[in-house]
Amino acid sequence: MNNRGQALVEFVIILPILIFTCLAVFDLGNIIVKKYALENDLDTIVNMYEIGDNDAVLSFTRKENFKIKYEEVGNYNKITLSKQVKVITPIVSQALGKNYEIKSSRTVVLNEKNE
Repeated sequence: MNNRGQALVEFVIILPILIFTCLAVFDLGNIIVKKYALENDLDTIVNMYEIGDNDAVLSFTRKENFKIKYEEVGNYNKITLSKQVKVITPIVSQALGKNYEIKSSRTVVLNEKNE
């Protein structure tokens, strides 16, 4: 008895699941990489903010197409940076949406330069 036909049928059934799983891993990996890049960019923005260079902060956020939000709480300022990441895998986009928003935030002490 020849089992080659059975193996081919099993492979054809499993192949789409395998492809979607690989694409989903790629998509989620892309989101994680962009989240780390956003963290690094937020470090740059916080450094500019702490030295009081608000014009550089605004030009950097416009150039990189970020949304920036400031929240003052007492003597602290919470800086939140967010960006949209496009999701391409159908299954992941059903769960997360076509554009997934990643966010990162830091809290800095207010001083005379950045009030």
